[in-house]
Amino acid sequence: TKVWERTMLVNTPILEAYLYLVMPPVHPTYYQLMNQKQLVLIHNAITEVTNKWENVHSLEYFGDTRFNDEDFYDGNHLSSDIGAIKFTKILKDDILTDL
Repeated sequence: TKVWERTMLVNTPILEAYLYLVMPPVHPTYYQLMNQKQLVLIHNAITEVTNKWENVHSLEYFGDTRFNDEDFYDGNHLSSDIGAIKFTKILKDDILTDL
């Protein structure tokens, strides 16, 4: 049994509602330098989970070009005054659109 499968079994009651797996944005340079094999593994794991449960959805912003230097505190953390506010609005709109 995979680790995520055990976690999902423990959390089955939670999964009866909608669940969103969110990959937040990272700085463009961080994304460019990301190990592509690792990124494929992440995508495959997310796809496996979302295919297994119809109420689990994936929202990916990892390489989202709407985010730039001013949105980040550092390479992979959004700034609280600009980036986090921007991301919250985008995420909220996307979730409401998905429902």
